[in-house]
Amino acid sequence: NKMRNRRGIMLQRKNLYLENIAVFRSKEKNLFDKNQLHRLEEKLLEKGIYMTGPVILHNRDVQNTDYELLISVNRTEGIEEEGQERFYRQIIYEDCVYLRRLMGEKTILEVPQEIEEELNRQKLWSREVFYAIFNIPGGKVVDIYVPVEGESQA
Repeated sequence: NKMRNRRGIMLQRKNLYLENIAVFRSKEKNLFDKNQLHRLEEKLLEKGIYMTGPVILHNRDVQNTDYELLISVNRTEGIEEEGQERFYRQIIYEDCVYLRRLMGEKTILEVPQEIEEELNRQKLWSREVFYAIFNIPGGKVVDIYVPVEGESQA
């Protein structure tokens, strides 16, 4: 299901399926800081858990600072949860507006204008956004998923 916006950018409607996910919550944007990510990775390794996929930054509420870092891991069973960490076997969001783009770290926390325009055009709304971040030579590719939560009242 593809949509082309006014600027000719391809947006798609997709589902977001995640399996074996370690989730770390924070009110701080620096949750995605390289040093912080390295510390979380070491903490997981001490429990015999290792990363198996991209790091996903989840902004739970675009109006406020409420972030989660989602990390695909090899297993989630039998792990003792501490503090702000949680483990889920499966996380599913059906019906997301999706866009892939090259992105710098500075712009990662914004909902792309193309997606906002598309949501407005279709009179849809969402309060959260997911950024699946893949390192590539010379930068990052980011898959952006914005779950559609309903029709806007505007």
